[in-house]
Amino acid sequence: MNFARKIQRFIVNKTPPAMRGKVIDAFPFRHLWQWYNFRVTKCFILSFPKCGRTWLRVMLMEAIAGHYDLQIRNYIYMRQLSNQEPNVPRISVMHDDLPHRKRAEELESSKKRFRRASVIFLVRDPRDVIVSWYFHKSRRSQEYHGTLSDFIHEPVGSFDTVLRYYNIWDQNRELPERFLLVRYEELSTDPYGELRRILNFLNLQEISDEAVEEAIRFAGFDNMQQMEQNRKFRSGRLQPVSVADPESYKVRRGRVGGYVDYLSADEIAMLTNKMESKLSPLFGYMTETN
Repeated sequence: MNFARKIQRFIVNKTPPAMRGKVIDAFPFRHLWQWYNFRVTKCFILSFPKCGRTWLRVMLMEAIAGHYDLQIRNYIYMRQLSNQEPNVPRISVMHDDLPHRKRAEELESSKKRFRRASVIFLVRDPRDVIVSWYFHKSRRSQEYHGTLSDFIHEPVGSFDTVLRYYNIWDQNRELPERFLLVRYEELSTDPYGELRRILNFLNLQEISDEAVEEAIRFAGFDNMQQMEQNRKFRSGRLQPVSVADPESYKVRRGRVGGYVDYLSADEIAMLTNKMESKLSPLFGYMTETN
């Protein structure tokens, strides 16, 4: 199984970004791997794309590896840490149900397959998500050639998809053995407190303060973008399409509320009205960021 995964990673990393989704779908052992992954994984970190999971993953991996003196071979795959240290639970990071490829009405409504696992659900203001997702689609994967004003009305992987995806997890949050909601905004304002809260959830309370603080420093925006620019992540997923184009970076801006720099007042009002009428109050985006 590990050898097959290595082959897949190699082929995907050599594939142009616009074709990677189709290549991944074509692998015959994909569903077998998913079955195996659900059987052995203790905790899943889930999100819609562009919610900050790369940043969170790097912080977590650095904190764990720093404390236990483990080797990080690639910042994409967290399960390498549990292979080296038995005290670290097997953690899998994924976009469950691939919501970015679906219309809102096509999303699965039940998360029963997570009932034997712990889930960390990472969210971000949907308005920031949709803007960042547009730049990923237009500058990184180069699958979209319209304007941002056009994109916010697209049906697939749309703003409505983000809202329904969040709401489905609100309705299913009692299904996993344990559930932790993490907001990108809190992670930005209090990285130490949030990272410590996540480590405690993972039963990794013994991680030292020094390891946590060093992980936060390492995963700082400037350092992350510099490493991406210098291609130090050793992964095709974590490098800019063009070093000269700041909007093509995986680590693009990371700003809370950055959507105001890209959307018109009317567009912001339209998205905000949708959010207020459709999104569960669980996520806390109704008034505090408007």
